[in-house]
Amino acid sequence: MQNGDEMGIDCGGSCPNECDTMSPAAIPTMSEWGLILLTLLTLTFVTLSVTSAQTRFSGFNGGITLDNLTQWNNYPFHKATFTKALLAVGGLALLAATGTLMVYGAITMTDFVGTMIAGPVLAYLIHLLILVNQSEK
Repeated sequence: MQNGDEMGIDCGGSCPNECDTMSPAAIPTMSEWGLILLTLLTLTFVTLSVTSAQTRFSGFNGGITLDNLTQWNNYPFHKATFTKALLAVGGLALLAATGTLMVYGAITMTDFVGTMIAGPVLAYLIHLLILVNQSEK
């Protein structure tokens, strides 16, 4: 008999104090937003690495290397393209938030903060892909 204990602790019909204080061990896991952000950062890094390697192979030696990795002006950035990508991501986030409210009735603070962090990273990745496609034409 488990005395209504959801943890499945069998106390033999009665639950002394030692059973009451037992709690499961906390297992650290990465949240869903952490996984989303890690994926976006990985995709962005891979895109930067691939485009850097392509420019080096084409004879232009201005790619991203370990020496100039910390210099912000070496990263590809076009303000107008990034602004358009950020607006598109914001629209998608608003559409997703509306759908979430309609289905579940609420949005958690974790989802709001996760969107605010992952949104610009996704916008930069989209911006990079647009720049790569424009340079290939």
